[in-house]
Amino acid sequence: MLLSKKNSVIFFLIFCTGFSFVLAQSTDKSDFDLHLDYARFQGEQYLTFVEIYYAFNRDSIAHITDGDQFVASYNTKIEVSANDSVLKTMEWKRRDALNSLTDSKPNQMISDIYGLLLGKGDFKISLEVRDLSGQKTAFNTIKFRVDPPQCDSLWISDIQVALKIDRSQQQNRFIKNGLSIIPNPSSIFNLNWPVLYYYCEVYNLNNPNLDSDAQYNVIANVKDISGKIIKKIPAKSKKIGNNSVVEVNKTLVSSLKSGVYNLTIEIINLATEERGEKNKQFYVYRTGDYTHSESDPTEKKDDLYLIFLTKSEEELDQEFEFATYITSSDEEYIYEELKLEGKRKFLASFWGLKNKSVGTSAQSFRQEYLNRVMLANQRYSYSGKKGWRTPRGRILLLYGRPDDIEKFYGGPDSKQHENWTYHALEGGSYFVFLDISGYGNYQLVHSTVSAEIRDINWEENYLK
Repeated sequence: MLLSKKNSVIFFLIFCTGFSFVLAQSTDKSDFDLHLDYARFQGEQYLTFVEIYYAFNRDSIAHITDGDQFVASYNTKIEVSANDSVLKTMEWKRRDALNSLTDSKPNQMISDIYGLLLGKGDFKISLEVRDLSGQKTAFNTIKFRVDPPQCDSLWISDIQVALKIDRSQQQNRFIKNGLSIIPNPSSIFNLNWPVLYYYCEVYNLNNPNLDSDAQYNVIANVKDISGKIIKKIPAKSKKIGNNSVVEVNKTLVSSLKSGVYNLTIEIINLATEERGEKNKQFYVYRTGDYTHSESDPTEKKDDLYLIFLTKSEEELDQEFEFATYITSSDEEYIYEELKLEGKRKFLASFWGLKNKSVGTSAQSFRQEYLNRVMLANQRYSYSGKKGWRTPRGRILLLYGRPDDIEKFYGGPDSKQHENWTYHALEGGSYFVFLDISGYGNYQLVHSTVSAEIRDINWEENYLK
Protein backbone atom coordinates (compact mmCIF):
# COMPACT_ATOMS: atom_id res chain seq x y z
CA MET A 1 0.00 0.00 0.00
CA LEU A 2 1.10 3.56 -0.51
CA LEU A 3 0.19 4.14 3.13
CA SER A 4 2.05 2.04 5.68
CA LYS A 5 0.06 -0.80 7.22
CA LYS A 6 0.52 -1.93 10.79
CA ASN A 7 -1.05 -4.94 12.44
CA SER A 8 -4.33 -6.27 11.11
CA VAL A 9 -7.38 -4.26 12.15
CA ILE A 10 -11.04 -4.97 11.49
CA PHE A 11 -13.50 -2.20 10.72
CA PHE A 12 -17.26 -2.57 10.50
CA LEU A 13 -19.43 -0.87 7.86
CA ILE A 14 -23.01 -1.18 6.67
CA PHE A 15 -24.00 -0.31 3.13
CA CYS A 16 -26.97 -0.99 0.85
CA THR A 17 -26.72 -3.08 -2.30
CA GLY A 18 -29.24 -3.57 -5.05
CA PHE A 19 -28.97 -7.35 -5.27
CA SER A 20 -27.66 -10.26 -3.25
CA PHE A 21 -25.45 -12.94 -4.78
CA VAL A 22 -23.94 -16.20 -3.57
CA LEU A 23 -20.17 -16.17 -3.64
CA ALA A 24 -19.49 -19.08 -1.32
CA GLN A 25 -16.93 -21.34 -2.93
CA SER A 26 -16.47 -23.66 0.02
CA THR A 27 -17.55 -27.28 -0.11
CA ASP A 28 -19.50 -26.64 3.12
CA LYS A 29 -23.12 -25.74 2.57
CA SER A 30 -23.84 -22.15 3.52
CA ASP A 31 -27.08 -21.16 5.18
CA PHE A 32 -26.88 -17.65 3.71
CA ASP A 33 -24.99 -15.74 1.03
CA LEU A 34 -21.43 -14.64 1.72
CA HIS A 35 -19.29 -12.53 -0.64
CA LEU A 36 -15.48 -12.66 -0.55
CA ASP A 37 -12.71 -10.99 -2.56
CA TYR A 38 -9.11 -9.82 -2.18
CA ALA A 39 -6.54 -7.41 -3.63
CA ARG A 40 -2.74 -7.47 -3.35
CA PHE A 41 -0.71 -4.30 -2.80
CA GLN A 42 2.91 -3.41 -2.16
CA GLY A 43 3.72 -4.03 1.48
CA GLU A 44 6.70 -3.46 3.72
CA GLN A 45 10.19 -4.99 3.53
CA TYR A 46 9.54 -7.00 0.37
CA LEU A 47 6.24 -8.34 1.70
CA THR A 48 2.83 -8.07 0.02
CA PHE A 49 -0.12 -6.46 1.73
CA VAL A 50 -3.31 -8.42 1.05
CA GLU A 51 -6.72 -6.90 1.74
CA ILE A 52 -9.61 -9.32 2.26
CA TYR A 53 -13.13 -7.96 1.63
CA TYR A 54 -16.32 -9.74 2.58
CA ALA A 55 -20.01 -8.96 3.00
CA PHE A 56 -23.33 -10.62 3.77
CA ASN A 57 -26.96 -9.58 3.75
CA ARG A 58 -28.14 -7.92 6.95
CA ASP A 59 -31.40 -9.88 6.77
CA SER A 60 -29.43 -13.15 6.82
CA ILE A 61 -28.81 -12.99 10.56
CA ALA A 62 -31.51 -12.97 13.24
CA HIS A 63 -32.19 -9.78 15.20
CA ILE A 64 -33.79 -10.49 18.57
CA THR A 65 -35.23 -8.16 21.20
CA ASP A 66 -32.65 -6.70 23.57
CA GLY A 67 -34.17 -3.95 25.66
CA ASP A 68 -35.30 -1.18 23.31
CA GLN A 69 -33.32 -2.56 20.39
CA PHE A 70 -33.16 -5.56 18.10
CA VAL A 71 -29.69 -7.08 18.18
CA ALA A 72 -27.97 -9.70 16.03
CA SER A 73 -24.81 -11.36 17.31
CA TYR A 74 -22.46 -13.20 15.00
CA ASN A 75 -19.02 -14.74 15.07
CA THR A 76 -16.46 -14.25 12.30
CA LYS A 77 -13.52 -16.59 11.80
CA ILE A 78 -10.71 -16.30 9.24
CA GLU A 79 -8.05 -18.93 8.65
CA VAL A 80 -4.94 -18.27 6.56
CA SER A 81 -3.41 -21.46 5.17
CA ALA A 82 -0.44 -22.43 3.02
CA ASN A 83 0.32 -25.97 1.83
CA ASP A 84 -2.62 -27.28 3.87
CA SER A 85 -1.11 -25.86 7.07
CA VAL A 86 -2.96 -23.18 9.01
CA LEU A 87 -0.66 -20.20 9.49
CA LYS A 88 -2.99 -17.92 11.38
CA THR A 89 -6.52 -17.95 12.77
CA MET A 90 -8.46 -14.82 13.67
CA GLU A 91 -11.85 -14.94 15.38
CA TRP A 92 -14.08 -12.26 16.85
CA LYS A 93 -17.70 -11.55 17.78
CA ARG A 94 -19.81 -8.69 16.48
CA ARG A 95 -23.19 -7.14 17.26
CA ASP A 96 -25.56 -5.41 14.86
CA ALA A 97 -28.21 -3.29 16.58
CA LEU A 98 -31.45 -1.89 15.11
CA ASN A 99 -33.83 0.52 16.77
CA SER A 100 -36.62 -1.02 14.72
CA LEU A 101 -36.81 -4.01 12.40
CA THR A 102 -38.04 -1.62 9.73
CA ASP A 103 -34.57 -0.02 9.79
CA SER A 104 -33.27 -3.07 7.97
CA LYS A 105 -33.86 -2.39 4.29
CA PRO A 106 -33.98 -5.10 1.60
CA ASN A 107 -30.54 -6.23 0.42
CA GLN A 108 -28.70 -4.10 2.97
CA MET A 109 -25.26 -5.52 3.58
CA ILE A 110 -22.82 -5.79 6.46
CA SER A 111 -19.21 -5.58 5.29
CA ASP A 112 -15.82 -6.08 6.88
CA ILE A 113 -12.24 -5.75 5.71
CA TYR A 114 -9.11 -7.46 6.97
CA GLY A 115 -5.48 -6.85 6.01
CA LEU A 116 -2.34 -8.92 6.42
CA LEU A 117 1.27 -9.01 5.22
CA LEU A 118 2.39 -12.13 3.39
CA GLY A 119 5.59 -13.39 1.83
CA LYS A 120 5.94 -15.46 -1.33
CA GLY A 121 3.72 -18.54 -1.63
CA ASP A 122 0.31 -20.04 -2.39
CA PHE A 123 -2.35 -19.19 0.18
CA LYS A 124 -5.93 -20.01 1.03
CA ILE A 125 -8.29 -17.81 3.02
CA SER A 126 -11.17 -19.63 4.72
CA LEU A 127 -13.99 -17.48 6.04
CA GLU A 128 -16.82 -18.49 8.36
CA VAL A 129 -19.60 -16.23 9.62
CA ARG A 130 -21.85 -17.82 12.25
CA ASP A 131 -25.14 -16.29 13.39
CA LEU A 132 -25.18 -16.80 17.17
CA SER A 133 -28.89 -16.01 17.47
CA GLY A 134 -30.31 -17.81 14.46
CA GLN A 135 -27.81 -20.70 14.44
CA LYS A 136 -26.99 -20.21 10.75
CA THR A 137 -23.51 -20.37 9.24
CA ALA A 138 -21.99 -19.22 5.94
CA PHE A 139 -18.65 -20.25 4.44
CA ASN A 140 -16.36 -19.02 1.71
CA THR A 141 -12.80 -19.73 0.56
CA ILE A 142 -10.43 -18.09 -1.89
CA LYS A 143 -7.00 -19.12 -3.12
CA PHE A 144 -4.30 -16.85 -4.49
CA ARG A 145 -0.57 -16.65 -5.05
CA VAL A 146 1.82 -14.03 -3.72
CA ASP A 147 5.00 -13.31 -5.65
CA PRO A 148 7.79 -11.01 -4.45
CA PRO A 149 7.11 -7.36 -5.28
CA GLN A 150 9.03 -5.94 -8.23
CA CYS A 151 11.59 -3.53 -6.85
CA ASP A 152 12.69 -1.60 -9.91
CA SER A 153 10.32 -2.13 -12.84
CA LEU A 154 6.81 -0.77 -13.32
CA TRP A 155 4.04 -2.86 -11.81
CA ILE A 156 0.42 -2.44 -10.78
CA SER A 157 -1.50 -3.72 -7.77
CA ASP A 158 -4.66 -5.76 -8.12
CA ILE A 159 -7.72 -3.75 -9.09
CA GLN A 160 -10.25 -3.25 -6.32
CA VAL A 161 -13.78 -2.76 -7.62
CA ALA A 162 -16.12 -0.76 -5.44
CA LEU A 163 -19.67 0.45 -5.07
CA LYS A 164 -18.54 3.95 -4.15
CA ILE A 165 -15.30 5.91 -3.81
CA ASP A 166 -15.25 9.38 -2.22
CA ARG A 167 -12.73 11.74 -0.71
CA SER A 168 -12.67 11.53 3.07
CA GLN A 169 -10.83 13.11 6.01
CA GLN A 170 -11.86 10.31 8.38
CA GLN A 171 -9.62 7.54 9.65
CA ASN A 172 -10.94 4.01 9.48
CA ARG A 173 -10.20 0.73 7.79
CA PHE A 174 -12.11 1.63 4.64
CA ILE A 175 -10.00 4.76 4.13
CA LYS A 176 -6.77 4.60 2.18
CA ASN A 177 -4.84 7.46 0.65
CA GLY A 178 -7.60 9.89 1.59
CA LEU A 179 -10.32 7.86 -0.15
CA SER A 180 -13.33 6.15 1.37
CA ILE A 181 -13.82 2.92 -0.58
CA ILE A 182 -16.93 0.76 -0.19
CA PRO A 183 -15.82 -2.56 -1.69
CA ASN A 184 -17.98 -4.79 -3.83
CA PRO A 185 -16.80 -8.31 -2.93
CA SER A 186 -19.30 -9.85 -5.35
CA SER A 187 -17.90 -7.85 -8.32
CA ILE A 188 -21.49 -7.79 -9.62
CA PHE A 189 -23.24 -4.67 -10.86
CA ASN A 190 -26.85 -4.08 -11.88
CA LEU A 191 -29.45 -1.37 -12.30
CA ASN A 192 -29.36 -0.63 -8.56
CA TRP A 193 -25.58 -0.31 -8.60
CA PRO A 194 -24.97 0.90 -12.16
CA VAL A 195 -21.52 2.48 -11.70
CA LEU A 196 -18.32 0.49 -11.31
CA TYR A 197 -15.72 2.35 -9.27
CA TYR A 198 -12.17 1.06 -9.26
CA TYR A 199 -8.96 1.66 -7.34
CA CYS A 200 -5.40 0.47 -7.97
CA GLU A 201 -1.87 1.52 -7.12
CA VAL A 202 1.05 1.96 -9.53
CA TYR A 203 4.62 1.42 -8.30
CA ASN A 204 8.11 2.18 -9.66
CA LEU A 205 6.92 4.91 -12.00
CA ASN A 206 10.49 5.92 -12.70
CA ASN A 207 11.67 9.22 -14.18
CA PRO A 208 15.42 8.56 -14.67
CA ASN A 209 16.22 11.94 -16.25
CA LEU A 210 14.17 13.90 -13.70
CA ASP A 211 12.26 15.45 -16.58
CA SER A 212 9.63 17.77 -15.15
CA ASP A 213 7.47 17.19 -18.22
CA ALA A 214 7.69 13.38 -18.11
CA GLN A 215 4.27 11.76 -18.36
CA TYR A 216 2.50 8.43 -18.13
CA ASN A 217 -0.68 7.28 -19.83
CA VAL A 218 -3.61 5.46 -18.25
CA ILE A 219 -5.67 3.37 -20.67
CA ALA A 220 -8.73 1.55 -19.33
CA ASN A 221 -11.20 -0.61 -21.24
CA VAL A 222 -14.06 -2.97 -20.58
CA LYS A 223 -13.74 -6.20 -22.56
CA ASP A 224 -16.01 -9.16 -23.02
CA ILE A 225 -14.89 -12.70 -22.25
CA SER A 226 -13.39 -13.10 -25.73
CA GLY A 227 -11.19 -10.01 -25.28
CA LYS A 228 -13.19 -7.69 -27.53
CA ILE A 229 -13.34 -4.08 -26.31
CA ILE A 230 -16.95 -3.32 -25.37
CA LYS A 231 -16.41 0.08 -23.79
CA LYS A 232 -13.50 2.51 -23.80
CA ILE A 233 -12.92 4.59 -20.70
CA PRO A 234 -11.39 7.95 -21.68
CA ALA A 235 -7.57 7.70 -21.62
CA LYS A 236 -5.58 10.08 -19.45
CA SER A 237 -2.07 11.52 -19.62
CA LYS A 238 -0.55 12.62 -16.32
CA LYS A 239 2.75 14.07 -15.20
CA ILE A 240 5.08 11.81 -13.25
CA GLY A 241 5.28 13.44 -9.86
CA ASN A 242 5.84 10.51 -7.53
CA ASN A 243 7.37 7.09 -7.88
CA SER A 244 4.08 5.53 -6.72
CA VAL A 245 0.60 6.81 -7.53
CA VAL A 246 -3.05 5.91 -7.05
CA GLU A 247 -5.40 5.47 -9.99
CA VAL A 248 -9.12 5.90 -9.33
CA ASN A 249 -11.96 6.16 -11.81
CA LYS A 250 -15.50 5.02 -12.51
CA THR A 251 -17.58 3.87 -15.47
CA LEU A 252 -21.26 3.20 -16.09
CA VAL A 253 -21.82 -0.52 -16.70
CA SER A 254 -25.59 -0.91 -16.27
CA SER A 255 -26.06 -0.51 -20.03
CA LEU A 256 -24.07 -3.70 -20.67
CA LYS A 257 -25.92 -6.96 -21.21
CA SER A 258 -25.81 -9.57 -18.47
CA GLY A 259 -22.56 -11.44 -18.61
CA VAL A 260 -18.91 -11.69 -17.61
CA TYR A 261 -16.55 -8.82 -18.39
CA ASN A 262 -12.96 -7.79 -17.76
CA LEU A 263 -11.82 -4.35 -16.68
CA THR A 264 -8.34 -3.80 -18.12
CA ILE A 265 -6.04 -1.03 -16.93
CA GLU A 266 -2.78 -0.34 -18.78
CA ILE A 267 -0.10 2.07 -17.55
CA ILE A 268 2.53 3.35 -20.00
CA ASN A 269 5.53 5.26 -18.64
CA LEU A 270 6.46 7.55 -21.54
CA ALA A 271 9.79 8.38 -19.89
CA THR A 272 11.03 4.77 -19.87
CA GLU A 273 8.58 3.14 -22.32
CA GLU A 274 7.71 0.61 -19.61
CA ARG A 275 4.21 -0.87 -19.68
CA GLY A 276 2.13 -2.61 -17.08
CA GLU A 277 -1.36 -4.09 -17.26
CA LYS A 278 -3.88 -5.51 -14.81
CA ASN A 279 -7.28 -7.15 -15.31
CA LYS A 280 -10.25 -7.57 -13.03
CA GLN A 281 -13.24 -9.75 -13.85
CA PHE A 282 -16.68 -8.42 -12.99
CA TYR A 283 -20.27 -9.31 -13.75
CA VAL A 284 -23.37 -7.53 -14.94
CA TYR A 285 -26.72 -9.03 -14.03
CA ARG A 286 -30.00 -7.55 -15.24
CA THR A 287 -33.09 -9.61 -14.51
CA GLY A 288 -34.77 -8.33 -17.67
CA ASP A 289 -32.21 -10.20 -19.77
CA TYR A 290 -33.64 -13.50 -18.50
CA THR A 291 -37.35 -12.81 -18.31
CA HIS A 292 -38.46 -12.66 -21.95
CA SER A 293 -41.44 -14.78 -22.85
CA GLU A 294 -40.78 -18.05 -24.64
CA SER A 295 -43.17 -16.88 -27.36
CA ASP A 296 -41.40 -13.55 -27.85
CA PRO A 297 -41.20 -13.33 -31.67
CA THR A 298 -38.35 -10.82 -31.59
CA GLU A 299 -36.08 -13.12 -29.61
CA LYS A 300 -33.31 -14.49 -31.75
CA LYS A 301 -32.79 -18.21 -31.11
CA ASP A 302 -29.34 -19.69 -31.77
CA ASP A 303 -28.53 -23.34 -32.31
CA LEU A 304 -27.83 -24.05 -28.65
CA TYR A 305 -31.07 -22.41 -27.61
CA LEU A 306 -32.96 -24.72 -29.96
CA ILE A 307 -31.25 -27.70 -28.32
CA PHE A 308 -32.30 -26.54 -24.88
CA LEU A 309 -35.81 -25.79 -26.10
CA THR A 310 -36.48 -29.54 -26.26
CA LYS A 311 -35.08 -30.30 -22.81
CA SER A 312 -36.97 -30.51 -19.54
CA GLU A 313 -36.01 -28.41 -16.53
CA GLU A 314 -34.60 -31.53 -14.86
CA GLU A 315 -32.30 -32.12 -17.85
CA LEU A 316 -31.20 -28.49 -17.83
CA ASP A 317 -30.41 -28.69 -14.11
CA GLN A 318 -28.40 -31.87 -14.63
CA GLU A 319 -26.33 -30.27 -17.38
CA PHE A 320 -25.64 -27.21 -15.26
CA GLU A 321 -24.60 -29.52 -12.42
CA PHE A 322 -22.13 -31.27 -14.75
CA ALA A 323 -20.56 -27.85 -15.38
CA THR A 324 -19.97 -27.19 -11.67
CA TYR A 325 -16.17 -27.17 -12.10
CA ILE A 326 -16.29 -24.27 -14.57
CA THR A 327 -19.07 -22.21 -12.98
CA SER A 328 -18.63 -19.29 -10.64
CA SER A 329 -20.75 -18.93 -7.54
CA ASP A 330 -22.30 -15.84 -9.17
CA GLU A 331 -23.47 -17.96 -12.10
CA GLU A 332 -24.81 -20.58 -9.71
CA TYR A 333 -26.90 -18.00 -7.93
CA ILE A 334 -28.22 -16.51 -11.15
CA TYR A 335 -29.14 -19.93 -12.52
CA GLU A 336 -30.95 -20.97 -9.34
CA GLU A 337 -33.12 -17.86 -9.52
CA LEU A 338 -34.27 -18.51 -13.10
CA LYS A 339 -37.38 -20.22 -14.35
CA LEU A 340 -37.45 -22.70 -17.23
CA GLU A 341 -37.19 -20.19 -20.11
CA GLY A 342 -34.49 -18.20 -18.34
CA LYS A 343 -32.45 -21.38 -17.76
CA ARG A 344 -32.59 -22.19 -21.47
CA LYS A 345 -31.30 -18.75 -22.39
CA PHE A 346 -28.74 -18.79 -19.63
CA LEU A 347 -27.22 -22.12 -20.72
CA ALA A 348 -27.13 -21.04 -24.36
CA SER A 349 -25.12 -17.97 -23.32
CA PHE A 350 -23.13 -19.84 -20.66
CA TRP A 351 -21.41 -22.27 -23.05
CA GLY A 352 -20.49 -19.43 -25.38
CA LEU A 353 -18.84 -17.52 -22.54
CA LYS A 354 -16.92 -20.59 -21.34
CA ASN A 355 -15.57 -21.43 -24.78
CA LYS A 356 -12.05 -19.96 -24.89
CA SER A 357 -10.95 -21.79 -28.06
CA VAL A 358 -10.62 -19.60 -31.15
CA GLY A 359 -12.45 -21.10 -34.10
CA THR A 360 -14.44 -23.54 -31.97
CA SER A 361 -18.19 -23.09 -31.67
CA ALA A 362 -19.94 -23.02 -28.32
CA GLN A 363 -21.90 -26.09 -29.40
CA SER A 364 -18.76 -28.17 -30.08
CA PHE A 365 -17.15 -26.95 -26.83
CA ARG A 366 -20.24 -28.00 -24.90
CA GLN A 367 -20.33 -31.39 -26.58
CA GLU A 368 -16.66 -32.02 -25.83
CA TYR A 369 -17.23 -31.18 -22.18
CA LEU A 370 -20.25 -33.51 -21.95
CA ASN A 371 -18.22 -36.23 -23.70
CA ARG A 372 -15.66 -35.90 -20.92
CA VAL A 373 -18.46 -36.36 -18.38
CA MET A 374 -19.48 -39.63 -20.03
CA LEU A 375 -15.85 -40.78 -20.25
CA ALA A 376 -15.28 -40.00 -16.57
CA ASN A 377 -18.40 -41.96 -15.63
CA GLN A 378 -17.24 -44.93 -17.69
CA ARG A 379 -13.70 -45.02 -16.31
CA TYR A 380 -13.68 -43.51 -12.85
CA SER A 381 -16.98 -44.29 -11.13
CA TYR A 382 -16.36 -45.77 -7.71
CA SER A 383 -18.60 -47.35 -5.09
CA GLY A 384 -21.79 -45.67 -6.33
CA LYS A 385 -20.05 -42.32 -6.94
CA LYS A 386 -20.24 -41.04 -10.49
CA GLY A 387 -16.87 -40.72 -12.18
CA TRP A 388 -17.29 -37.03 -13.00
CA ARG A 389 -17.47 -36.32 -9.25
CA THR A 390 -14.14 -38.05 -8.48
CA PRO A 391 -10.73 -36.30 -8.44
CA ARG A 392 -9.71 -37.88 -11.74
CA GLY A 393 -13.06 -36.90 -13.23
CA ARG A 394 -12.64 -33.31 -12.07
CA ILE A 395 -9.21 -32.98 -13.67
CA LEU A 396 -10.49 -34.57 -16.88
CA LEU A 397 -13.37 -32.07 -17.07
CA LEU A 398 -11.20 -29.07 -16.23
CA TYR A 399 -8.13 -29.74 -18.34
CA GLY A 400 -9.24 -32.28 -20.91
CA ARG A 401 -7.73 -35.64 -21.75
CA PRO A 402 -4.09 -36.00 -20.68
CA ASP A 403 -1.35 -36.47 -23.27
CA ASP A 404 0.04 -39.41 -21.34
CA ILE A 405 -1.03 -41.64 -18.44
CA GLU A 406 1.48 -43.77 -16.53
CA LYS A 407 0.01 -46.46 -14.29
CA PHE A 408 1.91 -47.95 -11.38
CA TYR A 409 0.27 -51.02 -9.91
CA GLY A 410 2.22 -51.08 -6.70
CA GLY A 411 3.21 -54.04 -4.59
CA PRO A 412 3.46 -55.25 -1.01
CA ASP A 413 5.17 -52.06 0.13
CA SER A 414 3.71 -49.51 -2.28
CA LYS A 415 0.35 -48.30 -3.54
CA GLN A 416 -1.26 -47.99 -6.94
CA HIS A 417 -0.96 -44.57 -8.51
CA GLU A 418 -1.29 -42.80 -11.83
CA ASN A 419 0.69 -39.92 -13.34
CA TRP A 420 -1.19 -37.74 -15.85
CA THR A 421 0.90 -35.49 -18.10
CA TYR A 422 -0.27 -32.42 -20.03
CA HIS A 423 2.41 -31.08 -22.36
CA ALA A 424 0.73 -27.72 -23.13
CA LEU A 425 -0.65 -26.92 -19.67
CA GLU A 426 1.42 -24.18 -17.98
CA GLY A 427 4.42 -25.15 -20.10
CA GLY A 428 4.16 -28.83 -19.17
CA SER A 429 2.41 -30.16 -16.07
CA TYR A 430 1.45 -33.37 -14.40
CA PHE A 431 -0.93 -34.78 -11.77
CA VAL A 432 -0.38 -37.68 -9.37
CA PHE A 433 -3.43 -39.72 -8.30
CA LEU A 434 -2.91 -42.25 -5.50
CA ASP A 435 -5.12 -45.14 -4.39
CA ILE A 436 -4.62 -44.33 -0.72
CA SER A 437 -7.15 -46.82 0.64
CA GLY A 438 -6.13 -49.62 -1.70
CA TYR A 439 -9.70 -50.10 -2.97
CA GLY A 440 -9.60 -48.04 -6.15
CA ASN A 441 -10.54 -44.69 -4.60
CA TYR A 442 -7.86 -42.53 -6.25
CA GLN A 443 -7.08 -39.13 -4.71
CA LEU A 444 -5.07 -36.23 -6.13
CA VAL A 445 -1.95 -35.93 -3.96
CA HIS A 446 0.35 -33.74 -6.06
CA SER A 447 0.34 -31.51 -9.14
CA THR A 448 2.62 -28.94 -10.72
CA VAL A 449 -0.38 -26.84 -11.82
CA SER A 450 -0.43 -23.61 -9.81
CA ALA A 451 -4.12 -23.82 -8.86
CA GLU A 452 -3.94 -27.44 -7.63
CA ILE A 453 -2.56 -29.21 -4.57
CA ARG A 454 1.22 -29.39 -4.45
CA ASP A 455 3.16 -31.87 -2.31
CA ILE A 456 6.69 -32.46 -3.57
CA ASN A 457 7.18 -35.00 -0.77
CA TRP A 458 4.17 -37.13 -1.75
CA GLU A 459 6.28 -40.23 -2.36
CA GLU A 460 7.88 -40.00 1.05
CA ASN A 461 4.52 -39.24 2.69
CA TYR A 462 2.50 -41.98 0.98
CA LEU A 463 4.74 -44.64 -0.57
CA LYS A 464 7.22 -45.26 2.24
